[in-house]
Amino acid sequence: MYNKHISPLFFMAQQKWRAVILTQSNRLEPVEFVSPNNNIQDASAQCMMMFGAKEIKTIYPLAYYGSSQLGEDDDDDDEPRQLIEPSWTAVAVLAAIVLFISFWPYFLLAGAAYGIYKLVKRMGDS
Repeated sequence: MYNKHISPLFFMAQQKWRAVILTQSNRLEPVEFVSPNNNIQDASAQCMMMFGAKEIKTIYPLAYYGSSQLGEDDDDDDEPRQLIEPSWTAVAVLAAIVLFISFWPYFLLAGAAYGIYKLVKRMGDS
């Protein structure tokens, strides 16, 4: 199943979290920590125990780690983010989908009106 010389915990993924907590002295304080899983309830409980918080105002996941990556500092908040250029094909397909979703009832009504027109015309011919 797995190599007995390598701990199965080595392959466990860990979750990095960012939270804003209310301290015992009623101050809001941003904190970051790592939790052994991605369960938000477990992370909230761990945060309250680690920092002695009265309340957690917000908590959200930052990054998903394998345990071998935790030593690396990947906090790149100082670097500017790159904008991704959308391809024109993707923009055109998205626009077509939006137009179809917006106008499909009209196409349905037009098809029904044409069907009724043909039915009335056939009945008038007989």
